[in-house]
Amino acid sequence: MKFVFRFNSGMVHRLIKKYLLITVLIAILFGGLSGAATLTLKKNVYTSTGQMVQNDNNYTLIQSYKQFAASSSFTSILDKKIAASEWKKSSASHNYTIAIGNNSDSPFFSVSVASPNKHFSKYLANVAMQTLVSNLSQYLSGANVSIVSEASTGYINGYKKTLIKYVLVAAVLAFVLSWFVFIIKELFTGKVKDEDFMQDVFEISQLGTITLSEKKGGIK
Repeated sequence: MKFVFRFNSGMVHRLIKKYLLITVLIAILFGGLSGAATLTLKKNVYTSTGQMVQNDNNYTLIQSYKQFAASSSFTSILDKKIAASEWKKSSASHNYTIAIGNNSDSPFFSVSVASPNKHFSKYLANVAMQTLVSNLSQYLSGANVSIVSEASTGYINGYKKTLIKYVLVAAVLAFVLSWFVFIIKELFTGKVKDEDFMQDVFEISQLGTITLSEKKGGIK
């Protein structure tokens, strides 16, 4: 026996009318749960950035500043300042990165600090810039820098995009899978639920109806 099945307008209308609202609610629920899980489980890294400038045309030295910022001499100075501050017992004080960035044809450059604490990131970015101002000339002749703007409050790079991505993926998957489950349930499990079921789903014309009445002593 060959079984042939195809979608038709009656079946689609039946499925939409019966399951559209619940599938949308399921998608919203799983999208919300995914967003909450992302906020709870994802280890956020906050980046704080300040601006500095090389005060003459010798901005090729900025590449050397990057090397100095990555050296043990520079991190040693910062660690001593952290140890003498209110952040000495913070877990973020041992879990941070520093980066210097610039365009090759500009005397301006940025100093960025990334850590798990946005306030610590801002504190250390300002300390790092002050340290560069007071210590660079000891290591590099011709180093002449100043601070253009203090560090911003720490922010999460790409935070909104990541959150939206996880929410949308979870919502779409939940929507598709719930539709699949409900279609299987409607077509292949349970019983014929009304007199239009065979016409809507299998396009089999209704041949007639039989009415059964139940009375005491049996069915007549």
